[in-house]
Amino acid sequence: MDAKEILQVVYLGNTVQDYLIAFAFILAGVLLHSYLSDLVIRILSQAFVRFEYKLDFQDYKKHLRKPMNFLLFLVFLYFAVSHLQFPEHWDLAPVED
Repeated sequence: MDAKEILQVVYLGNTVQDYLIAFAFILAGVLLHSYLSDLVIRILSQAFVRFEYKLDFQDYKKHLRKPMNFLLFLVFLYFAVSHLQFPEHWDLAPVED
């Protein structure tokens, strides 16, 4: 089997390539959530300075880092899972009544 054939093998309705893409999204979320959360917190702290709030970047970072890390990880996880197709016998499809 060559690489193209391995990537096209199907498990639970998804190819190995689909699982690798989902894993890449999760890995990117783990690696980038800290950097991206600092960037978003810095932008928010600069925006709030315009409204006369007297907190510096370190205060914003202290209060917002954990929730922002979690939020960004959930975003990456959503993109990873939305790429996969779930088997019909799991009954995860929305009920259309």
